[in-house]
Amino acid sequence: MEGVGWNFKGVDLDNKKERNIYIGRCQKGNPQLSSYLLNAAKSLISHYISRNKVEKKDIIVTQSDGMILTRSLDITDDFLELDFRGFITLMIVTVDRNKFLYSHEKDVVVRGISHRYPKLDDVYKQFCKLNLYDKKRLFLQMRDIQEIVLSSDDKELFMIPAGDGHIVQTKAWGSIKLKTESVFDVEDIDRRKYYDHYFREFLESIFLEYY
Repeated sequence: MEGVGWNFKGVDLDNKKERNIYIGRCQKGNPQLSSYLLNAAKSLISHYISRNKVEKKDIIVTQSDGMILTRSLDITDDFLELDFRGFITLMIVTVDRNKFLYSHEKDVVVRGISHRYPKLDDVYKQFCKLNLYDKKRLFLQMRDIQEIVLSSDDKELFMIPAGDGHIVQTKAWGSIKLKTESVFDVEDIDRRKYYDHYFREFLESIFLEYY
């Protein structure tokens, strides 16, 4: 951005949060800048793929700001350095390859899911416990994950943060916004809608791989 005339005076570029907030503000109402940054990031990833002679079979997922590979890179310091983030012990990619879930150290990372909120991690972490070496056990665990969502009485699992309240998907009234959890009963919740949006595609991907 500095190379095309943007002034970062007063911004601590070593502070990621401060830097990102400033860049986000710059992009508001400026689609040309957003497009420029996106294309620059994609070009950087393409450069490192080419520079390291990464083959198609080595690529699991590429994003605008990084990639997940089956091998490490030898060259990462051209232009902007591409940092190594760590090793992945488990990864599940949906059939359309637009969403993925993986375990990294003690954390679970989910990408491509809209309207995600922290409480969902109670379920996502169950994916990291799947036994991929015992097919019978694996399918039982997958059924358990499904049942956690479709049978849960935990209201917080179904409360999507939205400003000063929460959005809840109900059977009778569809999507409604509430300021307190006391005004709805857990049986009013359309659990199936949550399951389909947040979890079903990951379980389907595993099923197709191991069936």
